[in-house]
Amino acid sequence: MKKSIFAFISLFVCASLTFASPVKGYMLQKDGPLYVQNTDGDMVWTQALTQGTEIQIDNDQIVSAKRLSGNKKVEGTFVKVIVKGQEFWTLTDRVKSNQTLAIITVPSALYRSADLADFYDYALTTGDVITKGENVIVNGKIALSQITYFDNNEYKQRTGYILNQNISIYKDDITAIVIRDKINQAKDEKVKKELLKNINSLRLSPGVQTLFDSIREELSNDDLSETGFDSVEAYMVVLNPETNSKINVRSLPGIKGDVVGQFSDAATTVYVTNKTKLKSKVGDSENFWYEVEAEEDGIKGWVFGDYISSL
Repeated sequence: MKKSIFAFISLFVCASLTFASPVKGYMLQKDGPLYVQNTDGDMVWTQALTQGTEIQIDNDQIVSAKRLSGNKKVEGTFVKVIVKGQEFWTLTDRVKSNQTLAIITVPSALYRSADLADFYDYALTTGDVITKGENVIVNGKIALSQITYFDNNEYKQRTGYILNQNISIYKDDITAIVIRDKINQAKDEKVKKELLKNINSLRLSPGVQTLFDSIREELSNDDLSETGFDSVEAYMVVLNPETNSKINVRSLPGIKGDVVGQFSDAATTVYVTNKTKLKSKVGDSENFWYEVEAEEDGIKGWVFGDYISSL
């Protein structure tokens, strides 16, 4: 009787190992490919997943098969994945399981090992999607994290170590990067701006916030073509703020424009030739940017609307 019970338990354990459940994982490639297998055993592309999408990975279901690449078929290794209850196949090096989804918050060196002198000759940039593995303890503190990511330039999965302080696993940061990818994929400028509004409710780490400040300014500058201006023909006066600091005149509308001159007098008369269609935010203030010319000073460029007023 005891032998029968032992045999049953052994059989149950073996069966459990044989039919292990899929585990949580993530798509690492941008526009990560999903395939279905046809009657010939070849993999046929069916759809793409956004980088960082959570999936279920069945590491017990791995097969070699051919897929179409360009005009020829190439051999690849595929793993079964489950997305929203549906089964697909994807290339094994496009996904990662048993690690935590994370993003890079500042440009960071990638190390081959936990030795900081053993680094690769390339770096990861802000917003890169990775998965985070074990921590490396140095002097009693978490100093490095083992990571995995997909090199979208060379189409290969890479592993290494990175300074732990340069990684974020916060949900809002990760959500923001997903929105960033959708913004990049969108064709319509209005859709991009609507997507960008979703960022306002998120609490982002400083590096990610800076990334979106840059995206916000780029989208604002997209409206600053010759057909994107309202013509304004009026004399204006440059006003100093309450502090008597100088007013910067920039080569382009926006704080990233080069400073091409300054107004220091509190009542310099200028001629406004153009105004941006959209307002921009500078500090706590939101206003238009005005293209101005000052005949006396010979200065021409863009000034933030807080510092000018009609005569």
